[in-house]
Order: sequence, then structure tokens, then C-alpha cells
Amino acid sequence: MERILKKNRKQILGKEFFLSDENSLTAKFNYEKGISYFDEILQDKSQKEFKAALHLYARKEGVEIQLAKLFKGFSIGFTFNEIQKIVFFDIEQPKIDILLKNETIKLSFDKEDFREVMDFFYKHLYSFIEVNSTELSKFKARYPFLKDYKKKFYCARIGRLDYFLWRSIVGILGNLISFSMENIWVLLIIILTVAGLNLCAASLRFQDLNKKPVNAFQLLIPIYNIYIQIILLFTKGDEGRNEYGVNPSFSQEYF
Repeated sequence: MERILKKNRKQILGKEFFLSDENSLTAKFNYEKGISYFDEILQDKSQKEFKAALHLYARKEGVEIQLAKLFKGFSIGFTFNEIQKIVFFDIEQPKIDILLKNETIKLSFDKEDFREVMDFFYKHLYSFIEVNSTELSKFKARYPFLKDYKKKFYCARIGRLDYFLWRSIVGILGNLISFSMENIWVLLIIILTVAGLNLCAASLRFQDLNKKPVNAFQLLIPIYNIYIQIILLFTKGDEGRNEYGVNPSFSQEYF
């Protein structure tokens, strides 16, 4: 999380969206804690006592949070790769915890603004959102529109365990079927099918490492493919979001 100045905003967070009004959430939040730069500015005062407003802006590569007073704005920003997850909780006084790699930002807002807040987060940060599991049923009862957000989050990545299970199951099934086959052409089809499935799994695993899926074809190189298999089986994938989607552990239905 970095302090954002006008001159370095584009470099850190990427370009602004063309329709900026549709990609901002102004004066809807109360800052609670978690941003040391804002704490220095507020000097133990609350946001209300300081007579400031809090704005959120979605950028191409991250989010800007601005503490604004009169014509002055104090901003921090973080990229999508820094976000671990975003948790909504407390149905009576809705709050958000934005969990980054090294910090947790705590915000609150009025329940009357819940739909607008959720629309913004779902549009730009859907892959990180969850509702506190102990309060999920209460949220669903209070805010029926949450069912509109029900969606399987897209993720073109698989982790180490999933890759191992995939290779094991496909390998075992392929061997069992091939042993019972005498027709050479059917056996050839089975071998090609197993190879194709393994290449598919490898491509998803490479994407988890933020590498191009075409790297999977390295498995076709004798001897060298042993080294590639070790990488795919034991190298931890990118935390949070990368070019190919969110961390597989976050790819689930929250609503």
C-alpha cells in the first residue's frame, strides 16, 4: 500500500477508466483504521471530527482510497495483486475488512448504502468478496438482492494438490483402460487423450504460476520433462490475483 500522488497514480494503479463516475464510490464510507498515512493526518480524530469524506476509485490495476477535505485529497493505493480478500460483516452497521498482504483496512458504511457499495465492489473486485460465514444467512434475509450476485468466480488456475490429483486419477484410469485393450488404434486414442488431459492440467498449473500455458508442451521433451514436473508439483502459485484469475482457493460461490 503506497501513498498516491497525481504524478505516480498511473504508474502504480494504471489508467483511469473512461467513465470515471461509474467507477467511483464517493462519500459512502467511514474510515476506521488500518492506513497509517490517514492516521497521521487525522491525529487521533475520527473522520467525522476531521470533517472529511472518504472516496474509493477503481483503476485498471488497483484501487485508490482518498481522504478528502474541502479541496484537498490525501490518497493511498494498492494493486489487485496485493488483495487477499474483502470481507463484509456486521448486518446492523455494515463493515468491510480489506485484507492486503501486510495490512488490513477497516471501513464502515450506512446500511442504506449497502446495494450501491456491493454494486461497486462486485463490479471491480468480485473475485475477492465474501460475507462473514456466521452472518451469511442474516445478510441474505436482510438483503434479498444478494442472490443476484450468485456466480461461480472465473479462475483458469489450479493449485499443486489439484494438479497432483488430476495427474494421478487420469494416469490410473488410462492405465486400467489400456491394459484391457488389444486394438492398437483404440490404445493410441487412449494414449493421446491422456496426454491431452495432462497437457491441459499442466497449462492451468503454469497459469497459477503466472506463466504462459504454452509452457505445458515442455512436458513432451524427454528427461527435461522430469524437471518440469517437479516445478509443477512443488512450486507454490501466485497469491491473490494474477493475469489468469484469482487464487484457486478464492474461486468459490460466496452468495
